[in-house]
Amino acid sequence: MWIIAIIIALFGPLEVPVSRPLVPSSVNRVDTFITVKNLSRRWELDKYQYLIFSELPTIEEQGDYLYLNSDMTFSSVSEGELETGKWRLDVPQKRLYLSQAETTGALVLIIHELSPNRLVISIDDPSDADAKKLKIHFKN
Repeated sequence: MWIIAIIIALFGPLEVPVSRPLVPSSVNRVDTFITVKNLSRRWELDKYQYLIFSELPTIEEQGDYLYLNSDMTFSSVSEGELETGKWRLDVPQKRLYLSQAETTGALVLIIHELSPNRLVISIDDPSDADAKKLKIHFKN
């Protein structure tokens, strides 16, 4: 989350108005595409995006991934740290919940985009309003 702090320190809070309306057909297509089957695969970290700024993973993040198994278990590597647990999907809310056995609660991820080769998420953290603005891009 250091990238958010740096961008805010340099430019202040940024608000970008939506310049084009959402097309209902594209929203519906994404909704119907969000399924356990379509998410169940290994997703490799590709880049981070904060509003109009993009950044590639750091050297420590090279090789980071999120592997969602069809049996509703997951494994992930973040900066070399392996995590495992269970996941669940809330399609109407476009939320993905990752839970680890040794911790209480779940990491809540918002699904912004899903295609056979691309997953874009952000973290739903009520204590950090800017977390939703940082999009995490994965590729397959």
